[in-house]
Amino acid sequence: MAADPVMASKLYLEVAMAGDVECQRVMGVRYQHGFGVSTDLEEAYAWFNIAASNGDSQAAGLREDVAKSLVEERVLSAQKRSRELLKEMEAKKAKK
Repeated sequence: MAADPVMASKLYLEVAMAGDVECQRVMGVRYQHGFGVSTDLEEAYAWFNIAASNGDSQAAGLREDVAKSLVEERVLSAQKRSRELLKEMEAKKAKK
C-alpha cells in the first residue's frame, strides 16, 4: 500500500467499498486508531460490523472491543452507519 497514510486509506476504502472483507476490517482499524483518517469509533464499529457480517471473525472481536468504548446510543448510530455503507456498496455494484 501507499506510504502516505491518507492515500493508503483512500485506496483501502475503494477496495472495501468493492466488497473486500479484509479491507473492510482494515478500514475499521484505520478509523479506530486514526491511521490516515480522523479517529472515529462509530465509523470503526460500522466497518468492523460489515466485515464481521461478511464472515471475518477477527472483525467481530474488534467490533466488540470498540463497542465497549461506546454508549448504547452511539452503537445504534454505528449500526445505522453500517446499513448506510452497505446500501452505498450495493448501489455501486448495481451501476457496474
